[in-house]
Parts: sequence; structure tokens; C-alpha cells
Amino acid sequence: MAGLLIRSFTPDDVSGLNTWVADDEILLRFAGPGLRRPLTLDQLVAPADGTCLAFAVAERETGRTIGHAQLRGIDRDARSCRIARVLIGEPELRGQGLGGELIKLLVEYAFSSLGVVEVTLNVYPENIPAIRCYQRFGFEFTGRPSSVPGGGEEMRYVLQPST
Repeated sequence: MAGLLIRSFTPDDVSGLNTWVADDEILLRFAGPGLRRPLTLDQLVAPADGTCLAFAVAERETGRTIGHAQLRGIDRDARSCRIARVLIGEPELRGQGLGGELIKLLVEYAFSSLGVVEVTLNVYPENIPAIRCYQRFGFEFTGRPSSVPGGGEEMRYVLQPST
């Protein structure tokens, strides 16, 4: 595996993301009910109050952008955040373990750069590949419903750093 890196999402990344999120079904799985196609930078980085960070996901060796991810709900007082809108966009790269590598990068960034002590995420129960990825990484089902309005039948996982 060549390795991944995350960098700030820029206006130049929007067109690629729109190519990957080509229909409303993919958009719903990617972002939940809150966004509309075509995606815009304003939609992806909102709110602009420091509680959301959007990332482009790139291959470390080539720099080619292959996906997108966000840290949302950044709460510096509660020292928590939520992983959201995770996508390995290039279909030929899915199923190769890159999702797990991306989750690891996001969690490490959250712990080291944001100083959080809890990282959560929401996932639709029919998204079995994502659930397996999150479980392999150590996320545990909490039984709490999604905190995302309109999120439907989402499940929530929590990861806390070992002490």
C-alpha cells in the first residue's frame, strides 16, 4: 500500500468530488440528508466557525486526490469531534484497506492536532463495508441514536484513546 495523506480541501477539489458523488443515492450515503448536488465548497466547509475541517485524501507517493473526509462537530470544551463524509472516491481503489488507513489518519489528527479525547462517527446500518472497517479499527457501537438530524437509521461508534 502506497500510503495516504490528508490535506485541506480546496476549491480545486470540488469538481473531483462531484464526479464521485454522481447521483442522489451516493450523496445520501456520503453526506446524509444535509447536502444538495452539485456540491459546493460552501456546503462542504460549513459552518465556518472552526467546528468543521474538510480534507482531500491523496496518495502519498503520487499526490493524486482519491477521496474526501471531514472532522465535524469539533468541540474544544468537550474535547470531542465526529468523523464525517468519508469517501474513497476512485471505485477501483475501494476494498483495498484505504478506508481503514484514512480513519487512522483522521483519528490521529483529531487526537494530536485538535487535542480531543473522543472521536465519534455515524453510519447507516446497511453500509456493512464501512461498519466492518470501523469495527476493525476499534470503534464500538454505543447504542445511542444518531445526533445528525434526518440521519435515519444510523448507528454511532465511539473511540477513546487508550490511557
